[in-house]
Amino acid sequence: MTLVLKRHDIGDGRIMLAVADKLLVGRVLEEGEKRLDLASPFYQGVKASEEEIAPLARVSFTMHFVGAESVTLAKRLGLADDSAVLRVSGVPFVQIVRM
Repeated sequence: MTLVLKRHDIGDGRIMLAVADKLLVGRVLEEGEKRLDLASPFYQGVKASEEEIAPLARVSFTMHFVGAESVTLAKRLGLADDSAVLRVSGVPFVQIVRM
């Protein structure tokens, strides 16, 4: 599993995470009205393991997981289930917001 992690500190101590399968970073996915720009700086992060991502995911306010491996990780961490998974150009993704 090769994942890319980008941490965004959004103020007042809140963290936003972008996690994507490494093979998807740099691509733009489009399907109808849906568009995911994995070439944007938002997803340009560092290679990270599940062990590095999990503690950040536990304290993050908002998270984006894009790609089969990333979405599998989100589900394994208990952050999402199959009903939350969307697809664009056949690629699964999930967005999580904690209230």
